[in-house]
Amino acid sequence: MGGAGGGDKWYQPTYATPLIKALEFLKKDILYYKKDEVIFIDIGCGKGKPNYIFSKLFPQINSCGIEMYNYYKKFFINNLKLVTKNFTFINEKAQCVNLNLFNKKN
Repeated sequence: MGGAGGGDKWYQPTYATPLIKALEFLKKDILYYKKDEVIFIDIGCGKGKPNYIFSKLFPQINSCGIEMYNYYKKFFINNLKLVTKNFTFINEKAQCVNLNLFNKKN
């Protein structure tokens, strides 16, 4: 990977099978809500593999990746563009992101 400003030291890959099983388990709950009432948020998204998997299963639902290393932005965007146009990348430390931005009721 390299170039991530020290992030590689802690990087752990996402294994697809457990995530797919979890999302399949939650599928009816996810689809119960209107698509604008649900958002998948991955904090520390890196290249966006969880977002990609989620968006492949639910392309109509918004997906957001929050990552403090800008290095990953181009990878995230290129990966997500393959499966959906409903995604956002936020280049910020997680503790600096106001998650109320995602609350449609505010």
